[in-house]
Amino acid sequence: MAPLATWVDTALSKNPYDWQGHRPQIVVERENLLRQALPELLSGAAVVLLGGHGTGKSVFLRQLKDALSSAGANVILFSAPPTLTTIASCMAALSQRLLGTPAGTLNLDPEELLSRTLEADGRPIILLYDEADVYCTSNDAGTNVGRALFNSLEAARRDLAPRVALLAAGGLALFGLRESLGSNFVSRAAWIPMEPLRRSEMEALAAPLFVRDPVLGPTVIDGLSVMSGRNAALTTYGLQCLWNDQGNPPTIDAIVDAYSAFSDRYPGFARDFWKSLNDPSLSNVPLDVWRSIVRHTGPVPRESLLTAISGRNPIAMNLDDALRMLEAAGLIEVNGPRGADPLAVSPQQSILALQFLSERSGSAEFSVRLSADLVVLLEHIQSLGADYYRPSTGIVQESVFSATLTIGLRQLGWDVEREAIRAAGRTDLRIRSPGKDDTGIVEVKIWGRNDYQRIHEQVCSYWSADVSCGFAVTFSAAPPDRWLETYKAECLSATSIDTTRSPKPLVLAGQLAASSHLPEGRAVKIEHLLVRIPRRDH
Repeated sequence: MAPLATWVDTALSKNPYDWQGHRPQIVVERENLLRQALPELLSGAAVVLLGGHGTGKSVFLRQLKDALSSAGANVILFSAPPTLTTIASCMAALSQRLLGTPAGTLNLDPEELLSRTLEADGRPIILLYDEADVYCTSNDAGTNVGRALFNSLEAARRDLAPRVALLAAGGLALFGLRESLGSNFVSRAAWIPMEPLRRSEMEALAAPLFVRDPVLGPTVIDGLSVMSGRNAALTTYGLQCLWNDQGNPPTIDAIVDAYSAFSDRYPGFARDFWKSLNDPSLSNVPLDVWRSIVRHTGPVPRESLLTAISGRNPIAMNLDDALRMLEAAGLIEVNGPRGADPLAVSPQQSILALQFLSERSGSAEFSVRLSADLVVLLEHIQSLGADYYRPSTGIVQESVFSATLTIGLRQLGWDVEREAIRAAGRTDLRIRSPGKDDTGIVEVKIWGRNDYQRIHEQVCSYWSADVSCGFAVTFSAAPPDRWLETYKAECLSATSIDTTRSPKPLVLAGQLAASSHLPEGRAVKIEHLLVRIPRRDH
């Protein structure tokens, strides 16, 4: 069954998207998450809802609350900790919500509070705690507030089971709850990881755009998917920007413009996202494991991953913990058994991952620097390439790749223009270094599609007096054997072209330089880069 999408205001003149709010007008039912959480909580269990920043935990908890209430439960949702996060204030908040008592009038332990409520109301009680990380990183006279709170609630839950259930939603700090003796909330809790939006859920979320602009095509959803990493907040941000572009149909260019500006306009989002995976006071294990995964193409040897968790961390985390956290943050997909060696794991693409593009050429020469940065970015796309492949339709359109190249190069400090008019037509990318006169041009093709054989000729046709270097980038999910030789035969067979293998290390599927002469006699050299995209089977 496809996910359901409902929105409160159906007036298409008003933007229905608000990426910063917890009460969106459009709600996409997270069916898979509901199927996991509802039976556990209705049976009186303890649950950990694990998720990274922006994955939609808060929105889902409200969805979960409605579903549980419809099933006859007395559901109490704590959207955030008290202003002063102490054990006393947490217990006072619980007393107020359960019994309606003014703060400070009762001094009851959790079990007595819950028992009195059950006697007075009769319905099973389900406690939902959002922002659990804040509880777990707060201290009250040397006591971890979250550990004390959730362990005491867990003790009451077990004594009153199955009439009481408990859920805590958060991220990295939740792993620290188990570092204690005695009653332990997480030791009995069912762990449910948040997951990136599924393709069908993204399409449901975009439904108002489809209504307003029926020509909206799958390429726009592909672009949103790659740029956002299917992170719920970032996806909603992209849709909000597309909706605001009134009078223009949603395009991949609008997506590029929206996400290019995101890091500068909202630097706190990326900071908080990565802090949920790499907090020196908690652990750096998830981020180190992620970096190890990204460095590999295909299955990853367990030894490489275990090496990444050998550092000292305040919270003891093993490899399985790190994988769960990375999955819940939407950064990886694990395909197959977690204990496999090598581990079949796919890193996921998003603008958040692009901030780690830090390897730069030290050369002062424009073409050398641009070439080095392109190779770094293409290696990044290759390692995170599964998001560029759809089982039903194959590799995504050229425009999605050029969009990623645009944002990545801008992240690295280049001035990039897409679909720039150059000489005989529109080159995919026109690149300049701020304050410099040199210009580079990039053409992107998909092997086997359209006029891919003419890529070299097209780059030559776009050449103008200010262009100093050109690049031809070809992607394929299923290239032929001996792709480089086949490429030379099909794309570089014209006379007067001298092909030489690039002296750089062969880090991609193929890399070579081809020289030819323009009609006016000028000699130009074009660097050709072949990139193989891993296939996704689901």
